[in-house]
Amino acid sequence: MRSAYTLHADDDDFGQAGNLVRNVFNDAQRAQLIEQVVASMSGVRSPARFCAARGEGA
Repeated sequence: MRSAYTLHADDDDFGQAGNLVRNVFNDAQRAQLIEQVVASMSGVRSPARFCAARGEGA
């Protein structure tokens, strides 16, 4: 059976994004990201917002 790629220990849903924010973004870019996420979630109901903040599906 063929597979699309070989899985690696660092393959997960958060690793690349976390490395980008921690190791690539500067303080201004991190602040801009947070502002954008907050603005994007302003119309979301509270239970879904809580799940999203915890990284869970709504």
